Amino acid sequence: MTRDQPISLYVTESEKKQLQAEADAADETLSSYLYKLIQKQRQAEELDKAATELNAEERIEAMIAEATDTLEETAEDIRDIHARAGTYPLVNFRLLQRQFRVPEPWIDEEFSRASRKLRVPFNQHDPLEGIPAPSDSDDRNETDHQRDDDTTGNLENRLRGDDQ
Repeated sequence: MTRDQPISLYVTESEKKQLQAEADAADETLSSYLYKLIQKQRQAEELDKAATELNAEERIEAMIAEATDTLEETAEDIRDIHARAGTYPLVNFRLLQRQFRVPEPWIDEEFSRASRKLRVPFNQHDPLEGIPAPSDSDDRNETDHQRDDDTTGNLENRLRGDDQ
């Protein structure tokens, strides 16, 4: 492709002498030398633009990675919250199963145990630890009857003033 379209460029006399000397040193015409300078400048600007875009892409990728990490941490926190929230219904269910009995110290123990578990990440403990399994037989076994009798007896003694 031939270059046959003229472009006018105004410079000072000293700038023209400098450019002519540089063209002579490169063994080129002034027109050819200026054309190559313009092409080099355009290439440099395109490289700068590409580098800026690449830098922007890297920043976007870094932001995406950071957001992904944050989302994963949040998801883990949500799973932990859900798991901890599951402890309350389990304890409440066991409490409701035994509600018809005379209050026993185990109720405070259950709440205390649940409270301790809530302070520990869910994956570091068994949420059913310490919660007795329901009996397949009669809801109240002999130990429960004995415990009820002892509790009732202690209550009667206290009411009579025999709590010594």
